[in-house]
Amino acid sequence: MDSPTIVIWLLGFGVAGATALCFWWISWRVKQARNWPAVYATIESAEVQRVGGGRSAADLPCFAFFYTIKGKTFSGCFALRTARGRADSLMEQLLSKKMEIRYNPKWPAGWYIPVDTIGGCEVIQKLQLKLETEQPKD
Repeated sequence: MDSPTIVIWLLGFGVAGATALCFWWISWRVKQARNWPAVYATIESAEVQRVGGGRSAADLPCFAFFYTIKGKTFSGCFALRTARGRADSLMEQLLSKKMEIRYNPKWPAGWYIPVDTIGGCEVIQKLQLKLETEQPKD
């Protein structure tokens, strides 16, 4: 094998390994999150937003929510994959509703939505994956 072929193989294995590691890390976080303490969050706003980029971009109803842990308020957001034309009624239906979430006891700004669907629609972004250095909103 010549040097360029070896480099291409090494790069291919490196990308495959990094991808596998990323998927493993996310699944490990989800397994942990299923055991976090539960709290009720309130959906405070809803609007249609463009989610994703390029050809996979879609206009989806997005919901902002807040929850309180030991007197501190935290927030998050999620989107729902729904049929066109249903977004407006779904946003109106869910506004101000309470839903159960799970929060990271070591970092309460980290949250997990423990259901796959809300209002019959697939939940997009069920797990807060941002860095743990972010501060809670007061």
